Amino acid sequence: MSITYYFIRHAPTKAAPNLCYGQTDIPLVADYPRHHAQIKRALPPLDLVYSSPLSRCLQLAHDLNSQPVIDARLQELNFGLWEQCNFNHIAPLQLQQWSENYLTQAPPQGENFAQLLQRCHNFWHALAPLEGQNIAIVSHAGVIRALLSLSLNIAADKVFHFKVDYASIHCIKQHENWHELVFWNQTASV
Repeated sequence: MSITYYFIRHAPTKAAPNLCYGQTDIPLVADYPRHHAQIKRALPPLDLVYSSPLSRCLQLAHDLNSQPVIDARLQELNFGLWEQCNFNHIAPLQLQQWSENYLTQAPPQGENFAQLLQRCHNFWHALAPLEGQNIAIVSHAGVIRALLSLSLNIAADKVFHFKVDYASIHCIKQHENWHELVFWNQTASV
């Protein structure tokens, strides 16, 4: 038995530099169709496509499959009151405390990484793929890292050592009793 998962991060957005925008719906850059075409060419035929409901993911999901499965559990971390703030305008001590304890500490009125991980755990364990399927999950850097932690049993505090570029593809193959990291952070030149 084997199932192949492609975790795909959305293309670059029009977000201002240093903008905190986890669950804020920020539009994609104007040349996003080129990124989508490169991603599509790099993938085999897909049986299922799951997507975050945010438009920066949905646009790609619809380019990959006319009927993607939209799942709110695949949204990026909720940064609460920090959403749409410039990171340089967040109190330095508050930002430092959060960055040193992101697993258990949340931004004000937001969620911590453990909560995002739980959302992703619920999504991951609800999947019921069939043998031989190719499944794409179009989402965000935080969610992709959470899925890496879950699928390969990597400690949550270690997954931030893995780079997740915009418009990148990450491939995990599920075998009967184990998972294989096929490739990580593959990007096609645009």
